[in-house]
Amino acid sequence: MHAFRQTTSTDPFGTISWWDPAARDEAEQFVARVAAHVRARAPSVQVTTTTLAMGPVAALAWEGNGAEVVVIGRSRRAWFRPTGLSVEARLARRVPGRVVVVGPDDETLR
Repeated sequence: MHAFRQTTSTDPFGTISWWDPAARDEAEQFVARVAAHVRARAPSVQVTTTTLAMGPVAALAWEGNGAEVVVIGRSRRAWFRPTGLSVEARLARRVPGRVVVVGPDDETLR
């Protein structure tokens, strides 16, 4: 699952448009590359993909609703948190199951 931000535009009547086909195409291409990489590295792992035009916490909560465990990755850039709370902390408040965070230095599937 990949969450991406849509650009917004407002017409003179105040109607907000969230559709940006280029952003969705870019997100879908990114997800396809990641899925191909995972399938090549771990062929026994079932991989499904989706792209959602919403923020990361909302997208993860939407997809993880009802799951026993939600596993998310974290990059080295995770130190910057403009909202004060990490994605994993905000997600843990929204899903009923556990949230597991896998960092870039954790064990790699082989």
